[in-house]
Amino acid sequence: MASFEQWLGAFRLAYGEPGRVSALSCPNCGAQDLQLRFVLYGSRGQDANAVFWCGNCLQGMPPGPSQVPDSCTPVRAEDAGIPNYRLVPPTGRSERALP
Repeated sequence: MASFEQWLGAFRLAYGEPGRVSALSCPNCGAQDLQLRFVLYGSRGQDANAVFWCGNCLQGMPPGPSQVPDSCTPVRAEDAGIPNYRLVPPTGRSERALP
């Protein structure tokens, strides 16, 4: 399994150029099937969680609050189409330690 740091590097690339996410390779399996969604929460239109995973191996980062890049349209949770994927925990934490 790829490390959290490898996933974080891929996320930084994806966040920097969201229109090119499909051209990036998964840090875990190498497939070009990375997915990035900004899922709305709260009452303001730009409060969103970034959700980043691979559609091929179904691994990815834990969702977290993020600013939505200008070139992206946030989606509602019911419209996000996010599968049940395996979270890659930050270094130093086991998956069992995640809440």
